[in-house]
Amino acid sequence: MHGRQPGRLSANVSLQSSKENLKYVNRDYVPDNRDRFEFGTSRRMSLRKAAAKIQKHIKEADFLVTHSGAYDKEFLASCGVSVSGKRMFDTQILAMAWLPDGPLLYSLKRLLVDWEIPFDEDILHNGGNDAYYTMDAFLALQISK
Repeated sequence: MHGRQPGRLSANVSLQSSKENLKYVNRDYVPDNRDRFEFGTSRRMSLRKAAAKIQKHIKEADFLVTHSGAYDKEFLASCGVSVSGKRMFDTQILAMAWLPDGPLLYSLKRLLVDWEIPFDEDILHNGGNDAYYTMDAFLALQISK
């Protein structure tokens, strides 16, 4: 993890909140929290620059952690980002495997609640915050395993 504490990123690099995508807002199903990153600093940049930064981080990473990440590979590829050759761990799938009596699908919020992982519900649905909490969930699942 290259000297960083897992899940504690210093910047919120999100392809979905790139300059090109600012006009798109999803308030129908979740709150618009794209400007509520709480674990560092967000910077607006072009999709191209964000994709390059994410590709660099992926190249340096030992593995990737997602929550409900089935679509992530395709989405990243559509932005020119490759995850080829990287091990990926999905906390939703891990939770379902380790907790067979639980729900069919674990939302990130449900996983955090059920595992008593502290979180601020008001800042979920921000890519950086969700990544932070996903890593917390991954670590909790690993410890309990």
